[in-house]
Amino acid sequence: MKPGILMGAVALGLLSGPAGAEWLSNVSTNGVNIAYWLLTPGTCELQKTTTEPSQDVLDALLRGTDSQCVSGGSSGPGGNIELGDVDELVWEQTSTLSGEICQGSVQLSSLTYNDWLTVMPSGERLADQYLADAIQANCGVRPPVNATFQGFVNQCFLGGDCLGNPVSPPPAQRASDPNVAYVRSNSSGSISIGLAGNLDSSDLLPPAFNCALVGGQQQGPLQASEVVKFQVQGGPAPQYFYSFDASPSGITADDATGSYDATYPITVPAPAPLVCRRASSIPAVPAAGLLITLAGLGFAGIHALRRRSGKVKAARR
Repeated sequence: MKPGILMGAVALGLLSGPAGAEWLSNVSTNGVNIAYWLLTPGTCELQKTTTEPSQDVLDALLRGTDSQCVSGGSSGPGGNIELGDVDELVWEQTSTLSGEICQGSVQLSSLTYNDWLTVMPSGERLADQYLADAIQANCGVRPPVNATFQGFVNQCFLGGDCLGNPVSPPPAQRASDPNVAYVRSNSSGSISIGLAGNLDSSDLLPPAFNCALVGGQQQGPLQASEVVKFQVQGGPAPQYFYSFDASPSGITADDATGSYDATYPITVPAPAPLVCRRASSIPAVPAAGLLITLAGLGFAGIHALRRRSGKVKAARR
């Protein structure tokens, strides 16, 4: 499909989801360079708009669709919201996605440079922990986080000078603008977050990323999701989550890299004051068709973005 303007009515089929699942509602966004990737009716392709859709569209977007795009025609993601399209502004101002779920309010955010310097419960900075986790997930070995490793993280991952090979924007900046595909509760009473990315995420990791250099062996296509910052209103300090275990999404953007062909699932234990009811205690929500009129909403042409993916690993502050 060629880039262009899509106007008119778009029929979105809402996910019935797990029995009793609660979905993020009253969704709102705030910040710079936020993009909305919507599934084009009758196709498995995404189109991008930078114009914030209506409330109904925003809420439906993070529920997904009953789609033939995924194997067996089961439910799949219906698009995603990108928090801060990568450019020089990403690290200067946080972009956020807010909503209500489990009787509380939550906020998902992009990252600034200082977020990567946050010291995690492991005693490591987020940047060091993320890259070490990526090596362990993709190479089967975990490097020691020592002065040499931290020097590489500072110079290459954060700074973009990868063994004399300049990378712009730096890999960490690329990993700072998460694409949120869904937010819902699950049967365990936790919150499930899906991040859109690529099955092959080699462009998200440093170009010097080589399993042989760390004594490991590549386990398959390099996978790594972006990082999302998660906070509950009235709850504990923000937490950082990411994943290295991708599942095929069945959809893609019509761009040079086939963006968003994967979803990275993350499970977030619901902190107080959230109360996520277990699925068995709530009646199932039937699938429904939602007809949303998008008259006058212009969709910007799709441009090539580097998208990526990820194996389950949650980083918490």
